[in-house]
Amino acid sequence: MDARPVKYRGFTMVELLIVMAIIAIVSAIVIPSLITFGISRRVNDAASAMLAAAQWARTQSIVEARTYRLNVDSQSRTYWLSADSGAGNFEDLTNEHGKHVTLPDDVTVTVDVEPQPVILMNQNPTVQSQLTSIPVPTELIDGEQIGTAGQLMVNPHEGTFIEFQPTGRSDPATITLADSKFGKKLQVVCSSAAEPFHIPTDSQK
Repeated sequence: MDARPVKYRGFTMVELLIVMAIIAIVSAIVIPSLITFGISRRVNDAASAMLAAAQWARTQSIVEARTYRLNVDSQSRTYWLSADSGAGNFEDLTNEHGKHVTLPDDVTVTVDVEPQPVILMNQNPTVQSQLTSIPVPTELIDGEQIGTAGQLMVNPHEGTFIEFQPTGRSDPATITLADSKFGKKLQVVCSSAAEPFHIPTDSQK
């Protein structure tokens, strides 16, 4: 029986260089894909969070019979919710939904909103103001009272925010979230006042 110790052969310099070259090639292929995936998730997560805030505001506006707003500040890249506390005075919510949410680094937000007139559901504006805390309208759309139920329509609001009314209607708007560094975009959209916000499947670019 041969009792001589077994000698293990090590890697040669050429073999090490080949292994290192393979690792470098694989890394060059995989790392960009991981970076792109991270960017995609960053924008997707931000859009999903903003969509959830819009949907929650719409639901709460109906449940509480008061107007909610999704406020967006494009310069600071933040958004938050507020609600009518009475007589048209809007205050930030005191719960977690009232926190100012800052978007991830390099993610920008722009809002294209079409403000809708506020519909008052009572023919007597003084009574309606007392019931809903909406100020008595001083001007009506086209100077007319419309609707078979004696509805009154007050001129649309002004400001960079999306308004949700107790009737279930909201301002049609397109919220565009984009990664300013790599160009990844995603939109949160409400096409008409009666529709809920959603993320179109073809909005990714």
